[in-house]
Amino acid sequence: MTSIVISTAQERYHALAQESLVTIASLAPNQVAQRYYEALTQKFDQLAANRADIAQFFSAAMQDETPRGVFKDDAMREVFDDVVRRATDAPTKPDDFNGLSHLLYALYLLCVLFWLYDRTPSHKATAQLLDFMREMIRMLRPMMMMPLFTKAMLKMTTIMEMVFE
Repeated sequence: MTSIVISTAQERYHALAQESLVTIASLAPNQVAQRYYEALTQKFDQLAANRADIAQFFSAAMQDETPRGVFKDDAMREVFDDVVRRATDAPTKPDDFNGLSHLLYALYLLCVLFWLYDRTPSHKATAQLLDFMREMIRMLRPMMMMPLFTKAMLKMTTIMEMVFE
């Protein structure tokens, strides 16, 4: 019975991710920071009605018995590819593009976990986290043109992928 509930929660999460692919297409071109903020804001609005399923899915994903790679085929990866691709300040080098997109995806997963734990009224803490992330990405994005910063970003992306893949 438990595996059926978990499977249903996982299917629901993946279905919502597919819906997000359609939603992201409606975002206007803008800087990475703003597009990321808008994508996450829309995503949390979408997830709110499905909180129980999302909590079950993330809980199952954190169990030792769960095989690695739960998020490997997550359509949300494509969402963040689009966030970066259609940004007015998108990186031009493929490695930089992939590194930024994958890092934003990993940060998204951490934000979902934060949101699941957020018990503030109307998820005020999550809203503040999203505002903070938008400002930080806005400030750090110009630094992503420096090779040392890009190298550090790619290292962080590699570390995050070891857990989420």
